[in-house]
Amino acid sequence: MFEITPALVSKLDNEHKQRIKNNVEFGYIADDIEYFKAHHDDKSVSLVESERVTKQDDEDKKELERTNERLQAQGLKPVKSLDDVDDKMEAPDPYLDEAVLITLDLAHMDQIAHKKTK
Repeated sequence: MFEITPALVSKLDNEHKQRIKNNVEFGYIADDIEYFKAHHDDKSVSLVESERVTKQDDEDKKELERTNERLQAQGLKPVKSLDDVDDKMEAPDPYLDEAVLITLDLAHMDQIAHKKTK
């Protein structure tokens, strides 16, 4: 194994940032963080049932849109309702996927380093 230097970490970080910039799942995460920051100080719940129902419907609609985008990316047909989603469908784990890609980047750099030393 070769030495982990600040330059290597910087290169891995740059490649990571380039990948997540265009990653749909990380876009969803950024949107969710933005929403949380805008609403985390809300300490109340409306007593008006129609407002609560509307808010829940909006959240369900957003989740349905995201689910259908994921299904279409897999070449599957969109669903009309969240109830129609297969229970076996796993939610993506973009952090795990990105960790794997970073590890592969590091392994690739190690291979290049070994070729240069031979």
